Amino acid sequence: DFADALRAENEPRFQVRPVDLSRRELLAQRGREVAPPLVLLFSMARGSTKLLEAPQNVGWYLVDLEEVETGEIAADDPVIAQTRRQFASTLADEYRRQLTKAISTNVGIERNEDAIESVRRQLAGEI
Repeated sequence: DFADALRAENEPRFQVRPVDLSRRELLAQRGREVAPPLVLLFSMARGSTKLLEAPQNVGWYLVDLEEVETGEIAADDPVIAQTRRQFASTLADEYRRQLTKAISTNVGIERNEDAIESVRRQLAGEI
């Protein structure tokens, strides 16, 4: 596997750090800085590998997601409510954007870029 291949290189700069962490454990770290590779890990598809630049030009992270375990969760688990709250505003924004685009397309709205720029300049105090 990938970790074995890195270890075989016998290069001290290549560090393999297996992660056995649930989303709940990651959420429990709220208030503390979560390492960027962990954030990336929870947005990846099983079997995928991503490259992520480390801060301050110190190198790169290679994040390799081999397997995902789906656990059981009770319907009244607080994580479900928390997740719903997290997605609520994003979902509302997405619905708003789709509705605005559909209305604009259906009504046939045209933008007067010159007028928009003129108002922008007036509001910015440039005129």
